[in-house]
Amino acid sequence: LKAIVRGLQPEVVGFSIYGAISFAGTEFFKRNVAELAGTKFSLLYPIPIVIVSSVSAAVAASLANCPFMAVKTRLIADEEFAGSSLVLGMKRMIKEEGGEALFAGLVPLVLKEVLFVMSKFAVFEF
Repeated sequence: LKAIVRGLQPEVVGFSIYGAISFAGTEFFKRNVAELAGTKFSLLYPIPIVIVSSVSAAVAASLANCPFMAVKTRLIADEEFAGSSLVLGMKRMIKEEGGEALFAGLVPLVLKEVLFVMSKFAVFEF
């Protein structure tokens, strides 16, 4: 139970940011992709428009969320890591391993999220 509590702070912050970027980004990209594709294509093929838009937003949201998930993993795995604080954990990771350590899990996170949002938005939009 203690491990779950330690990971709660980065989970809440990270996925709050993720959700805001994902949903707002999907709407933003949907308008822009539909405009680029043209009215006729957008009306005939709305599902590809939604999928491209949601994937674009998911990639942007995953970039923002990845540092929080890296710190969460470290806080859960190591009880002594940075006193169980998101801010202290992030500072320690950057100091000891460099900023790239915060993005070490980006590829699996993006792959997971892309598959998830493609199906989520395609189902909920239609």
